[in-house]
Amino acid sequence: MIAGTFLWADGREGLAAPLDPESLAAAHPSWARDVAELGPWEPVEQGGLKLWRSSRPADQAVLVAGECTTTMDAVWTLLQDGRFRDWDSLMAVGQTKGRGQLRRQWVSPPGNVYASVVLPQPGPGWSELLPLLAGWCFSRALEGLGFPVRLKWPNDFLLYDRKVAGMLLEERGGRLVLGVGLNLASVPDPGSLRQGCAVPAGTLCADGPLPGPLSLWTALVNAVRKGYTDSSDVVDPSHFPSLVTERLAWMGRRVLVVDGEESAYPARIMGLSDRGGLLLERDGRTEVLFSGSVAPL
Repeated sequence: MIAGTFLWADGREGLAAPLDPESLAAAHPSWARDVAELGPWEPVEQGGLKLWRSSRPADQAVLVAGECTTTMDAVWTLLQDGRFRDWDSLMAVGQTKGRGQLRRQWVSPPGNVYASVVLPQPGPGWSELLPLLAGWCFSRALEGLGFPVRLKWPNDFLLYDRKVAGMLLEERGGRLVLGVGLNLASVPDPGSLRQGCAVPAGTLCADGPLPGPLSLWTALVNAVRKGYTDSSDVVDPSHFPSLVTERLAWMGRRVLVVDGEESAYPARIMGLSDRGGLLLERDGRTEVLFSGSVAPL
């Protein structure tokens, strides 16, 4: 798609509901602010898609859809159709089948950020570090916007020890799509959270004005694009985990680890391995965790 901010006027049956400025503004007050700030909107057609286009200039393409299955499903479909390029992204008002780590359901009420963006493949040596690279870039971008989040290994973001965002990276046929969910207006009901190792959910703006989802996402993608490009072009991949360690939640603290079928066990976070695994001190020895979850004790 060409650079710009668009609403998907005709949507696609079974994938994404149609959207126009009026229905987007009615979805949530924060979306209404976005619609007003980015107007006026005009109907256009691009590559066979019927759209509403914002009059404001943009650095990349952002397409907003009504309720969809997941933003990742929609982006993969648009990629297969040849309509999306690197750094193009799609947002949705809500999701019916949102998913997080290990395919857990991601609750998706209106007012939060649900988005997926196409990432370019970095150079040699980055394949195992891609989730860390994406997480590091997003955490730095959020801090640059005034939200001092920490990265909870492997793919969540914490603000004052509350989970405010999560991400999921998928690769198919050499293409990369990163899905991001960010709590702005609401959090999941505690009963819907995974028991045992789940940390409390929180919102990004609990004590301040609520930004519009579209405005925030656009600013994030702009910042992440620069950080992702600079890091993958300049930083030696073997040295990158040490940079991420500075943003890692609970460094040096004891945590409860859930690793596959093994019973939960206590350990201390010591850093990251050169392959991006979590270094743990357990019973006097060092172990590396490549999949699983942790929560503070």
